[in-house]
Amino acid sequence: MRKIITNTILLLSSVFFIISILEIYFTIFSPYKIVDQFTNNQYHPIMGWSNVPNLEGQTKLWNKSDGIVYRKHNNKGMRCSKEITYEKPPGVKRIILIGDSFFWGFGVSNSEVVSEVLQQMVGNKIEIINGAVTGYGTDQELLWLINEGIKYKPDLVICGFFPANDLEDITASLRHGHPKPYYTLENGSLSLNNVPVPDLRELRTKYLDNPDSYFKKTKKLLRHNLHTYQFVTGKLNSIPRLRSFLLRAGIVEDRSAIYKRIPLYNQPDRFEMQILFEALITEMKRVCELNGSRFLLFFIPTKEQEPNSPTNYEDCDRFTNDNCIIDLGFDENSANTVYLQRVTARDHISYLDFLPVVRKNHREGKLLYYRGTEDHHWSTLGHRAAAEAIYSYLKGIQLSRN
Repeated sequence: MRKIITNTILLLSSVFFIISILEIYFTIFSPYKIVDQFTNNQYHPIMGWSNVPNLEGQTKLWNKSDGIVYRKHNNKGMRCSKEITYEKPPGVKRIILIGDSFFWGFGVSNSEVVSEVLQQMVGNKIEIINGAVTGYGTDQELLWLINEGIKYKPDLVICGFFPANDLEDITASLRHGHPKPYYTLENGSLSLNNVPVPDLRELRTKYLDNPDSYFKKTKKLLRHNLHTYQFVTGKLNSIPRLRSFLLRAGIVEDRSAIYKRIPLYNQPDRFEMQILFEALITEMKRVCELNGSRFLLFFIPTKEQEPNSPTNYEDCDRFTNDNCIIDLGFDENSANTVYLQRVTARDHISYLDFLPVVRKNHREGKLLYYRGTEDHHWSTLGHRAAAEAIYSYLKGIQLSRN
């Protein structure tokens, strides 16, 4: 009995030692544990989700141990340091930015977001309003503009377009694990579908976050506190036969179960995606003009590695090549800018191409995006460069203070 106890203690000590070493390694070089506090959104019956109002505090970039950023939403859910009323102050012009996580400012603190940097440039005679929401497609941005943005009586609406995922966003009823509205074209006209958006909060609680299940509570505790747990379970779940066994045994959650009771829609054809996108931005322009606003489309390129450039992005995961998103970025951006220039010229839509600015900075060795696997969004320098590009455009249409 004494020998059994001794061997058990030695075994447990060895396991604890190995886990400790792995935890130290993952903490320093490749964080895996889930960070709970990055939830910015809440359910919305029209847009699918919206920013949580009055949200404030620090949060953390995925896969970056020291990537702490500060974010704050005002009482309308806008990422802003002040409250903004619908009524426009006398003598003040308003500019609204609509878009996804790029304009929202994923990866940077409030003071570094493009909208806040631009506000400092234009002064107090122009009010910059950040209406961006992480994960939005152009369809949700149009709905936000119609249902919320126009109430602020903007003089200019700037829509940030990120083709790398925005085209897929507008042709699906489910994105980022959440149901959303979507448009289809019926006889050349936009037709809105999936509104009210299905509310899955009760199903999520039942299948994923059951507060009465001690087993799920324990798993959640491990997921959010141990890098090693996330790493090991991720590798196990990547083995199809083993994952199938774990699902049958109820050890892992069948996340697809929460979507089985709702109709799903997906249009994978690239040409159909583009036709729908063109209809959406034309409708955005029409809505703006009906309300006395100008409309501007802002092209957001994906992170790229230009041939023979002094930039040095490192965007490949240490264990797989899944995150190597820059390999084709240069050709993809070049094709997208040609497409957008043609479409906006044909439909008489004001257009601001950010790609020349990105490439100019890259040729000077300035990285406008996060360097490695931690993120693919703009860095602090990227947000400033975007704000400067918009500011130069505003001077050209005499909407800036200078």
